[in-house]
Amino acid sequence: MNSEISSRSRWAIVALAAICLLWAGMVLGISCLDGPIRFTAPSLKQAVAPELGRAIALDIGRVTFSAFSKVEIVWSLATLILLLVVRPFRKIPRAIGVLFALVWPIVAFQSLVLIPALAVRAQMIMKGQVPPPAPYHMLYSSTEIIKLVCLIALGVLLIKASAVHEESEAAV
Repeated sequence: MNSEISSRSRWAIVALAAICLLWAGMVLGISCLDGPIRFTAPSLKQAVAPELGRAIALDIGRVTFSAFSKVEIVWSLATLILLLVVRPFRKIPRAIGVLFALVWPIVAFQSLVLIPALAVRAQMIMKGQVPPPAPYHMLYSSTEIIKLVCLIALGVLLIKASAVHEESEAAV
């Protein structure tokens, strides 16, 4: 029975590390690479009407970030469930809990507040309107950086926790 518990705990720790690092890679790919580069595409600048190219880029961004927000909710739920699997069987470093406690509210804030607000702004721009100044892009970028750092740190800490877990099992 004890080895079954440790096997489940080890599996959950490794799965958590994999999810966090995969998630961090997705954030890098979508927010840090795709988002900014989309607006530099030569075909969008060469459009008959440059405003049309910008509208297309905004629409693609709106759809992409909305879909990614849903993926991040799934990742958040998956990490919460796996963390609950690990928690009863093995003490994990406190920093892991703290980092998840930062990531989950960021995802909620982005999904419930920032993504909808940015989508409304994108719709306004696509209709030729000029939205009033707002801090949404700055807040989204800032929370993305914090989330990315937390996810990378979580991946590293979870890999270390997995190694420590294996060492403690080998000693028994």
